[in-house]
Amino acid sequence: MAGWRKILCPVDLSDLSRSAMAEALELARRNDGAVHLLHVLEPQAGAYRGEAWSAEQSTATQVDQAQRVVAAWLREAEAILPGRVTGEVNPGGGGGPADEVTRAAADGGYDLVVMGTHGRRGVRHLVLGSVAEAVVRGAPCSVLVVRPKR
Repeated sequence: MAGWRKILCPVDLSDLSRSAMAEALELARRNDGAVHLLHVLEPQAGAYRGEAWSAEQSTATQVDQAQRVVAAWLREAEAILPGRVTGEVNPGGGGGPADEVTRAAADGGYDLVVMGTHGRRGVRHLVLGSVAEAVVRGAPCSVLVVRPKR
């Protein structure tokens, strides 16, 4: 655990990923580390108010909206860990979220990935898949998976 100073925290902007962010910030605080928040988009053309937008328009709108939310999360995280939190919105396109998170973990030389899992099972897991499971299998570093509190 002492080596976990460079932490990647993928966030889907849900309450569960907020819990994962809190865990990542606490680990970084204890280990004099830093946290990088990463939000990966899954672009969906025409997803806003039923409007028939092109994929480029839809992606640009999603990136803009996600950047505003991530900026708010960064301000919150900075209050806890001043000067040691960064963040970005990845528009995707090079693969699904798991691929992008795994690539970011490798390219960034992270010591640890801290992320949430929704804990789906059965048919929901088969249909929706598990980003966390794919990251655990593919990441070049340790992965801490934060489960929902029940």
